[in-house]
Amino acid sequence: MELLDFIKTMAEDVVPGIFGIAVVSLVVFGVIVILPIKTWNLVKQVKWLWYFQSALLLIVVLGAKSIILSALPLEDAGRETVERVAQSVTWLLSAFLAGQALTLFVWEGVFRRKYQTAPPGLLTGLATAALYVAALYGIMTFVFERPMTGFIVSSGIVAGVLGLAMQNSLADLVAGIAISIERPFSVDDWVELDDGTLGEVEDVNWRATHFRSWNSSLYIVPNARISNARVHNFNRPEAKYGHWFDVHVPSTVPPTLVRRVLLQAAVDSERVHDDPAPLIRVSGAGGSYKYMIYVHFDNYQTHFAGIDDLLMQVWIQCARHGIVPSAVTSEVILRRGVAEEIKEPSPHDLLAEIELFAALDEESRRLLVGGMKLHAVRLGNDVVRQFAHRV
Repeated sequence: MELLDFIKTMAEDVVPGIFGIAVVSLVVFGVIVILPIKTWNLVKQVKWLWYFQSALLLIVVLGAKSIILSALPLEDAGRETVERVAQSVTWLLSAFLAGQALTLFVWEGVFRRKYQTAPPGLLTGLATAALYVAALYGIMTFVFERPMTGFIVSSGIVAGVLGLAMQNSLADLVAGIAISIERPFSVDDWVELDDGTLGEVEDVNWRATHFRSWNSSLYIVPNARISNARVHNFNRPEAKYGHWFDVHVPSTVPPTLVRRVLLQAAVDSERVHDDPAPLIRVSGAGGSYKYMIYVHFDNYQTHFAGIDDLLMQVWIQCARHGIVPSAVTSEVILRRGVAEEIKEPSPHDLLAEIELFAALDEESRRLLVGGMKLHAVRLGNDVVRQFAHRV
């Protein structure tokens, strides 16, 4: 009886204001959601319990409202307060149950089956916040009958201004959500971007992705830049990392022997995987034969130590069979010559080349050269004109 008197006093004297109704609604809502929070692990295992639990909670809210209204002789203000509290709790409870359904059937169901990974916390947080914002809009519009049009318009203007001022940050935020959904890489993956940035992924947040480089420094790359870049993930689709390099052996050594020796070296290396099997191919010929060794290691970050171990085994096997790998050589041909000196033709040589004086003997040409003067005449100019000099 004292409890009913307390509820009546609260409904008629203390709670009628919006603030009082909001406080009571939040308290009632907090008490009601204790049950679904405690039984959440069980509901995730037996999903049909969510339907039963949701219906039960809504029935409890509506039933409690009916009991209070019928058991207490409340005045109109008190009855209106109870109605508003019940409606507010119903809106909040609906948002809570919708969030559970979203997690149960979308995030842990469809999303996980499609992407084979847990949904990003940023995406689930934004979705949950949107549900409670919708619940708040419903409470203010339908419970308290306070139009939200002006607030929405003002919020839209503010959002537009903030969007222009923070467009780079918003682009990073959207790109971060896309990266979290698509999962081109995960923490601890080794990644190289198309601009040469290479490192191990340490963290992916809403604004940027952090990479630790080989020299233990940190790259912080905005998500928007990564979303537009070509990403090379060394750990996808599996951690095994394939690598090939060349070994030069003199052409006098039979290729069948060399291939057998190199294959034995790959098999003896503890860091080389047997699956896929090592591959030895002759890839070039010349002064020496070039052999390609293609092998797989545990992962990208350990393949450097793997190459070291494999090359040691190559040296050991070649030494056992008396094979000395040759260095890469290039043939250079040197020619020693004397520069030819081009001399200007003498008047005697010029006369010898002119058909008019070809019939003269050497002595006659020598006498003619003695009284000759050398003149340079351009092509097309007259050398001799008829009657130019009369005797």
